[in-house]
Amino acid sequence: MKKQEKRKKSAKVAETKPKPKPAADKPKAKANTAAKVIKAEKPAKVDKKASKTEVTESKKRGVFRKLLSPFVRFGRYVAASFRELRLMRFPNRKAAWKMTFAVVIYALIFFIFIALLDTFWGMVFQRLIG
Repeated sequence: MKKQEKRKKSAKVAETKPKPKPAADKPKAKANTAAKVIKAEKPAKVDKKASKTEVTESKKRGVFRKLLSPFVRFGRYVAASFRELRLMRFPNRKAAWKMTFAVVIYALIFFIFIALLDTFWGMVFQRLIG
């Protein structure tokens, strides 16, 4: 009963609060001014000798990155694998034993089936050959 009264009071308070003004009344910020400032700036002059050394350095870095990329990718794979393992939910001991016995029984049944097929086809070919 008290909770319903509180909800009614909070609903009345919400109705009496002044509504915010529409977005049209607010002054708009000028977004184009930053773009104009960036366009107005001139790029700095670059030394030709410095740019050549930068190019050779970037080529060296590119070769170095290509040589290391398989190792980097393998490292990412290992890290992602460990992250995935942390998310896994492992079975308790009882469930693990149940699943182990299920696999062993399935393997035995499959082994018997294959052994019977092998024996059958062996006998068939023995009679055909000789």
